[in-house]
Amino acid sequence: MILRGTLTAVLSFALVLSMSSIAFADAGAGEAVYKKKCKACHSTSSKKVLGPGLAGQMKIHTPEWMKKWLMDPQGTWVAGEAETEEMKTRLKRSKKKKTKMKIKGKGLPEGEANDVVDYLKTL
Repeated sequence: MILRGTLTAVLSFALVLSMSSIAFADAGAGEAVYKKKCKACHSTSSKKVLGPGLAGQMKIHTPEWMKKWLMDPQGTWVAGEAETEEMKTRLKRSKKKKTKMKIKGKGLPEGEANDVVDYLKTL
């Protein structure tokens, strides 16, 4: 009876995990992406370079928003979501139609974006 209950609990937990949107990312891989694609414009401190410093950004932005931003900066810029509008106001860019964020192509692939978000959580 105890074994059956334990097995049921384990299977239930596995089912919940498989149905959740948990992204398994790698902060070390995110640091490598940062060094290759982000470092020219962003510091890992709070000091602004061309773009804002990245330290503390995960206290300002949700992981979901940050991932969306990294995958499609311009699309996120024009979408008009509250978190983006707050950022535009904070950066004094509310009237601008385009972001200064430059990533080759549309943005980072999902896996890299997940890794960078994980890395930003360590800053």
